[in-house]
Amino acid sequence: MGCSAATGRNVSSGYTLGKVPATGEHKLLHVYAAANGSQSSEVLTITTGGGGGGCQWRATRSHPPMRIEHGISRSSATVGGVVHFLSPATTSAPRDRGVECDTIAAFDLATEQWRPALMDGPLPADQRHRGQRPNLGLAALDGRLVAVHHDYPGRTINLWSLTPNATTWTKLHSLPIKNVLRGWEEEPTSHPAAAAEAKRGGRSKKRKKKEEEVRWLCREKVAQPLAMVGDGRMAVWARGCEGAVRLHDPRTGACEEVAQVENS
Repeated sequence: MGCSAATGRNVSSGYTLGKVPATGEHKLLHVYAAANGSQSSEVLTITTGGGGGGCQWRATRSHPPMRIEHGISRSSATVGGVVHFLSPATTSAPRDRGVECDTIAAFDLATEQWRPALMDGPLPADQRHRGQRPNLGLAALDGRLVAVHHDYPGRTINLWSLTPNATTWTKLHSLPIKNVLRGWEEEPTSHPAAAAEAKRGGRSKKRKKKEEEVRWLCREKVAQPLAMVGDGRMAVWARGCEGAVRLHDPRTGACEEVAQVENS
């Protein structure tokens, strides 16, 4: 396999595998950041046989139109041979002018080019601030690009689907967060009023308060949709101090745990 152009001089890298529908080719997109913060990309076509000797990295025909998040898997999704990326997930990361927290950049695997036009995300204008960026993710469900917004104050997980003409978003679901993630069933007792009550109650109440605070901090924080299964349920990866894969039924709110994931 040919050497990557980023070898030895990149400070961070991210890889995304996708398929070109028209040809059936599988391609690997590599996005990397140089020491000066600029981002570049290259692509490799995966072939079978020959030990990989015929595979060569090629510089893409254009650069990312904005700084993208390439190190967190839920910040990208591939639909119809196009890889979609959100902006950097950290709120302290530098932003390009005119880029909102839910702005999306797209790379076409067939042409091996970044699309110059950025896509607007689904968030209402009053929610498009930098603090919301860590609460956002992308997913591919039933061949559609889906934006996932964890509205923690509202205790909901909102799923928005991009229409086929890629111009508007429609809300698929607004899921109560307690139906999907563990630890959101009730508020912690560390709120000011509860903390004052614990202070008056002596050591046993203080210990109980501390235990509940720990449980609250270890609650599951992220639900990443993985796929729709045949009966209409959605496979979700739930992440917190530990993780699990669950099947959630958006119609009834029922949630069945099918696998536990080791803490990593």
